[in-house]
Amino acid sequence: MPLTSLPSFLVAAKAATYAAEKPVTLEPTFSGSHEFRFTKGNLHYRDIYFGSLHFAGQEIVEDESRAIWSMVYLGGILQNGTAHNADNEDDNATEIYRFLKLALRKASPDAPYRGPASFEAGEYRYTNQFTGDITNFNGKETIYAGQLPVYRLHYSGGYLQ
Repeated sequence: MPLTSLPSFLVAAKAATYAAEKPVTLEPTFSGSHEFRFTKGNLHYRDIYFGSLHFAGQEIVEDESRAIWSMVYLGGILQNGTAHNADNEDDNATEIYRFLKLALRKASPDAPYRGPASFEAGEYRYTNQFTGDITNFNGKETIYAGQLPVYRLHYSGGYLQ
């Protein structure tokens, strides 16, 4: 598969899975995980993550049955600038994750890793800073409520050979 078609495929896959308004989750491969899949032609996308308020996961793209691209991520809701204790419920988590999905649906083939460089709606502001290209990249996304960071995620990945 040429690298030129991978960015558009990633944007479509992400919009149809976790970022969808009504995502369809699958029976998880691993106990306690959440899993999404998307297929178009001979390309297959899989996103598996663990956790909720604070989480970790991996996205994989396969061409037929060979993995060709991957991204790993770790992040979640912040409390006082640090990772939220997953044992406590966060009243704003649903609202923050709803906003995150809006931002993720704004991704473009120019930078298909997460969302756009910036996005605002209501009281929330999303930023996405990254370096590299689709073959080798890393980045950080943050959501702010006013000036206060309320969510942060680090990610990295690239083409597999």
